[in-house]
Amino acid sequence: MKKIKVYQNDWLMFHPYPKPTSVDGYYVQLANKVLDVFKSAEFGFDLPEEDVKEIACAITAYFEDVISGIGMFKAFTRKHRELYGTPLPFYTVDEIDYYEDEINEVDVRFLLWHYMQQTHGRYNHSVLNPDNPGINIVALAVLMLFEKEYESAPENEQFKAYYLPEYRYNEYYGLRYAMQWLQWNSYLFYHQNRDLREKEEAIENDLTNENANAEIYDLQDSFVHNHPSPLLAIYTNEWLSEILTPAHPDYELVKSIGRKKKGIYLCTGEEVNNYHFRNLETQEEIVATKDSIAENAPLKANQTLSNTGFIRFNNEWWMTGSMATFPYSDELKEKLEKNDDIPDEIYRNILKKSDNRRIHYFGNKSGLFEFFNCVLGTDSHPENDAFDAARNLLAFVTPSGISIYPDICDYIKDEQNPYYDERMAKAEAFSLYANMYDHPVELVYTLHNQHQLPDAQLKSLVGEERGKELIQGNAGFIMRYFYGEKYRNALEKGTIQ
Repeated sequence: MKKIKVYQNDWLMFHPYPKPTSVDGYYVQLANKVLDVFKSAEFGFDLPEEDVKEIACAITAYFEDVISGIGMFKAFTRKHRELYGTPLPFYTVDEIDYYEDEINEVDVRFLLWHYMQQTHGRYNHSVLNPDNPGINIVALAVLMLFEKEYESAPENEQFKAYYLPEYRYNEYYGLRYAMQWLQWNSYLFYHQNRDLREKEEAIENDLTNENANAEIYDLQDSFVHNHPSPLLAIYTNEWLSEILTPAHPDYELVKSIGRKKKGIYLCTGEEVNNYHFRNLETQEEIVATKDSIAENAPLKANQTLSNTGFIRFNNEWWMTGSMATFPYSDELKEKLEKNDDIPDEIYRNILKKSDNRRIHYFGNKSGLFEFFNCVLGTDSHPENDAFDAARNLLAFVTPSGISIYPDICDYIKDEQNPYYDERMAKAEAFSLYANMYDHPVELVYTLHNQHQLPDAQLKSLVGEERGKELIQGNAGFIMRYFYGEKYRNALEKGTIQ
């Protein structure tokens, strides 16, 4: 690792402009000083050299952000305070000594945790303890380095200009590019590019896919609009508006962009400036501006179906991403109009037969099948064979049906649950908060709010109570961080609050 070095191109990856400014050379040198700190750091695990170099650049970009008054990290602390009453998760913040417009040791500690979680934690499918001694030591060393540079460090006026009121975001394609950069390259969110790249590679590796390029383009477009960041599960347009602040003339316009609506749409009519579409699954009607649709698009009223997406921008619907067209057919219409959710009346009847309880515990599948017979009139379930080796089984009643989860009853302290195991709960219950095994966020949210996961904790050198506080005291942040889009979808559906 001693030979690695930060070069100008490495640094510019974290900036929205292609050519270096007069101050970038200074920050490249500073990033290399930060890198030297990392070269001798001991975190208790190793990181690939490329990750270490990126983290050195990212931490230096935080310093540049504060010095230049760009406002990225300030947007995060402001939003976290709005949600949870403090500027940062995990760490006790002395409000007398904490200055949001200046560098702070706890900021660096938190960012190091975030970067390590997105690298080491991701690679090892684990949750990194925010109290990792290596993080604390490196954060202090980096802060001392920054403090020496604080008074002499130059502001990056060109970078800051992108978020001043004079720089406008009232043109859709320019705005989308700005959101794309923020999501893929900024020092807070650059790890999301890895999520995107994994999905792109899956498409590229399918050699039989003749539409790979169009699918990748549509994936990138959908990712920008519909993929929330691990930090607070906030979408990219929401982050951009937070950075701009209400003082910017386009603040409300950027903030108001909704999620991309994607599906199969029937073209139902045409006007001088618009096309009319109807989503065959949801029956939603959309009138989209022709400015967003190619002039030679093969759209005919009540004859053409389009697999595409739409964004609400500046009080207009814009077609965005790729568009594939094909002839309308009654057979496809019938298939798309099918709803997978069970009717409300059946859901209420299932709840009534299950004593109005949504969560049920079973020691083996024979008890589970008795429950199925009672509430459904059948013991058939698509995953029956998967239950044979389970120590216990949890049934969760939802509007979509009954979902079954093996081997988690151990973690749940509930007078209705005879399978609770305190030792297992102390060791493994945190995995529910961290989405390690793809459980529904509604289930974890419900258990947490009913105080039925009191033993969930991370191993802490400070002690068990500190380990519990890391999870219990930051449950909202952690669930947002690890459940992401599932968390936001649940919020928007009203299944959590």
